[in-house]
Amino acid sequence: MKKNYVQQNPDKFGIKRVLSSSTEKMLLSADRLDVYFETQSNMHVAVEVKPQTTPEEDVMRGIFQCVKEGEQNEQEKTMARDP
Repeated sequence: MKKNYVQQNPDKFGIKRVLSSSTEKMLLSADRLDVYFETQSNMHVAVEVKPQTTPEEDVMRGIFQCVKEGEQNEQEKTMARDP
């Protein structure tokens, strides 16, 4: 499964010093992150995994999905700090 490969090989994607990772991380909005990393530098990285055969319009939709999910994840972290 491609998601597991990404999770197990973060360095191949420029993600260094990983503290934790998961696949299918659920957000409060009920969206799911394909792969999620938290690094030692307190960086949170969400990865949308698409097959190589994915049409360009689906790739573009995936980019927008990443932006949306990234913002949702930031809001959840803010809510956790400031209850």
